[in-house]
Amino acid sequence: MNFGVEGVEVSEIRNYEDLPLAYGIFGILPIILQEKYTQLCYGNEKSADSEQVKVDNQVINHAWCKSTECEIFYEEYIQQEFISNLTIFSLLKPMSDPLVYRLLSQKVREEDLKLVYSCNTNPPWCKSCPKCAYVYLSYMAYVTPEQANEVQHLLGKENLFDRPDLQLYYRQLMGLEAHNAFECVGEIEETKLALEKCVERGFSGDAINCYSKKARLDRSEYQKLYKKYHQLDLSYQRLPPKLMEILIEECHKLENK
Repeated sequence: MNFGVEGVEVSEIRNYEDLPLAYGIFGILPIILQEKYTQLCYGNEKSADSEQVKVDNQVINHAWCKSTECEIFYEEYIQQEFISNLTIFSLLKPMSDPLVYRLLSQKVREEDLKLVYSCNTNPPWCKSCPKCAYVYLSYMAYVTPEQANEVQHLLGKENLFDRPDLQLYYRQLMGLEAHNAFECVGEIEETKLALEKCVERGFSGDAINCYSKKARLDRSEYQKLYKKYHQLDLSYQRLPPKLMEILIEECHKLENK
């Protein structure tokens, strides 16, 4: 199914969606071979390339299989052994999470936020894991007030910033513990930026209070991080040029709002 970008197609086949990425890529190889696809697009986040834990001199990320390094490794191996012209890329890699959530806010259809979640423990929301903590924070920071109300309705109007079982994760996310939460979450600076946006928007809760007292950005830090995380990372050169043009155009639209 072509969606308006030359040379890029979206498969109609959906029976492989639940495969974990680490071996899912090999699980769908028969489909790629059968359909003669030459491009494989993921939605792997930019922060998959960031350090979460450091052991001696070894930098570790919770999901190395979503990193650009692994993306290249997969591509080179598959090109050598199976499909010489297959390219693998991630649509989200040029964008930090603030851009992703702001674009989501602009593009999501009414009442479709219920389809967008991250929890692996008890989807769509277990309300007790680092991913739920981070996604809730990002929603409150970047979506419209109406959309934030929709998310809170899905959670039974519970304020996740107040949940006792999430406080350790929020401390990890904002850099107050030995390492970031060991899950598919954003960078510590992205968390602080989102927390500052929540303060500006008037949100409250134990996690917000902890940030305000122990980790709050000063204005110059905030402005520096805002600029950093609201720019596309043009060093990621793996996207087809047309897709990159679309991302650049969409981000320019955000700047004008």
